[in-house]
Amino acid sequence: MDMQEKLVAEFAIRQLLGRYVHLVDARRLDECERLFAEDAVLEVLNETYRGRSEVRRWLDTLDNYGPAGKHMVCNHVVTWNEGGPLTAISDFMVFKDIDGRWASTSRGAYHDQFLFRSDELLFQQRRIEVVFARTAVPTGS
Repeated sequence: MDMQEKLVAEFAIRQLLGRYVHLVDARRLDECERLFAEDAVLEVLNETYRGRSEVRRWLDTLDNYGPAGKHMVCNHVVTWNEGGPLTAISDFMVFKDIDGRWASTSRGAYHDQFLFRSDELLFQQRRIEVVFARTAVPTGS
């Protein structure tokens, strides 16, 4: 992969990550679900979800963690594996209004592997490492 291809791939990754957090924060879950490949694998909170329909099942649980907040995603490191998958790691924080003040309720890292399909980039595998603030413990499952 030459430098131009790498830059285009990194741009596509940043766009995908941005779309994901905006859609999650807006709870536009139908659109968010479509960011994952049909056979995607999602690992989060010691659970594994296989396939887009199971990913959607997890997305539907997001309200268990209270009202939607605002994601901040940064520190993207993209890895071009010769002959292997395109991967990236990104840090995130989620902020929510708690008693009239914005506070970080969780933080962690996204570990992603991507799939190029036609002219779009999709999540093939996603492992979400998450640490909750004490004030943001999930209310149910």
